[in-house]
Amino acid sequence: MAAWRKTLAGADEPTLVAPAEYNGAPAHSAMVSGSASEELDQALRDLTRRLHGLTLNTVVQAAWALVVGKLTGRRDVVFGASVAGRPLDLPGMESMLGLFINTVPVRVCFDPAQSVAELLAELQAEQAALVDYQYLSLSDIQRQTGPGAMFDTIMAFESFPSGTNARKPPNDKPAGDETERRGPGGLKFTEHGLRESINYPLGLVVGPSGGLGMRLSYRPDLFDEETAQGLIDQVFRVLGQMAADPE
Repeated sequence: MAAWRKTLAGADEPTLVAPAEYNGAPAHSAMVSGSASEELDQALRDLTRRLHGLTLNTVVQAAWALVVGKLTGRRDVVFGASVAGRPLDLPGMESMLGLFINTVPVRVCFDPAQSVAELLAELQAEQAALVDYQYLSLSDIQRQTGPGAMFDTIMAFESFPSGTNARKPPNDKPAGDETERRGPGGLKFTEHGLRESINYPLGLVVGPSGGLGMRLSYRPDLFDEETAQGLIDQVFRVLGQMAADPE
């Protein structure tokens, strides 16, 4: 709890993209998607190699925070991140079944005097320092830290082949109405129909497998399809600018 209080100290207001009168009633989400060009993929790989220890997840988090900051008119941005919640040091983890996923706040503060490289290094260090505390429930974090930990956008980084983020290997063939995909170590992925719904106005899912891909779930009562697609396009534009000139 002390670690989360320190991280969110000074964040006094929620980061909200929905209007004040939004009641958050359950509703089906709509979805748009996009993928990076080969040139952008290569530029992002070069960026993470150049800044030693930097992960692609951190780069996308910074880009998403900038887009959310533009939506909300804020330089101090908080959004939610889905984390796996399966620490390797937990005894018996390899034999446990169930959903261990958690959602935690990610805070990004933008300083005009700071370079992209400095921002990314700072964000990476902050996230690494919080790994041991990601098990704490979101409700407990928000009770401890106040309104600054409130947000209504969420991001998930999937570092495995899944759905629109998976690229079909050339030798895979359809089996009836299904398509099998071969993952690492011969692991099979079979494609099925999928419909996602979220409680948040915006939810970004990012996957690097077979090239960087993104899908954005959005509430159609708050955003139209053109606006939602524009947000994904903005994320890719920001990533391109960051990779082109991190200094």
